[in-house]
Amino acid sequence: MFSADTTTVSLVAGAVGAGSALLTIFLTPRLQHYFWKRQRRSELRLETAEEVNDIAAPFVHTVSSLVEWELSEQFLANILVVRGRVKALFSEKAFDGFLAMQYFIAASGSRVRGLGPEGKGSTDDFILASDEALRTLYEEAIGRGYWRGRG
Repeated sequence: MFSADTTTVSLVAGAVGAGSALLTIFLTPRLQHYFWKRQRRSELRLETAEEVNDIAAPFVHTVSSLVEWELSEQFLANILVVRGRVKALFSEKAFDGFLAMQYFIAASGSRVRGLGPEGKGSTDDFILASDEALRTLYEEAIGRGYWRGRG
């Protein structure tokens, strides 16, 4: 049988305890940082998806009303800010979906009315593009399983 003296057992136990403490000291902050970054990225993605929705909803309401309207410079600038966030935080597929939606908001030259550079898009076209863009953004922000079985 194996027989160990108490000195050896004490040394091994002390080494294991010290090694565990050092491992905890070095790994815990790194693991916390890793999970914090993932959580923060998810929060930023959700905020960005909500900003896209905050752009789409007033736009569709405005263009479907019977009143004369123009897109403000602030609104157009906000789209560019959100576009950058979508490009930085989401996949190429999500960014392409956002661009398809943004196409209908586009203004060119002195035209600041939206629904495409020539103004020939319909509200229904915009709604379809924005629904697809938002679906992809929210899927990536909060998980794919949430959207399964929805429309």
